[in-house]
Amino acid sequence: MNLEQGGWQVLLAIVLPFVLQWLKRQRWFPFLNSWSTQTWKILVSAFVALCSALGLAYNFDPVVGRLIIDGLTWTNVGHSLLSFVLSFVTQHTAYTLPKIGVQALMPSEK
Repeated sequence: MNLEQGGWQVLLAIVLPFVLQWLKRQRWFPFLNSWSTQTWKILVSAFVALCSALGLAYNFDPVVGRLIIDGLTWTNVGHSLLSFVLSFVTQHTAYTLPKIGVQALMPSEK
């Protein structure tokens, strides 16, 4: 993982908790809300971190109807695992950081 990828990973991990907190407040998004269990919230956060860390490229050819996914190499999988850990830890830190974290700036409604 080079520095540019790491920087994007950290930026996404800081922005995504704000997006998840915003989604919790939307009535049209029933998958995550203030009353969701702690386990479900952790699973959603881990899923978001995994999706942002995979780094897969895809190409769809509508004429043939073929979807091609690139990037599934052992090296890329190893980098993705490292990116997942970085993203998940950064998301959690951005959520719980006192005074400037998501919990402080966008408190849950109870």
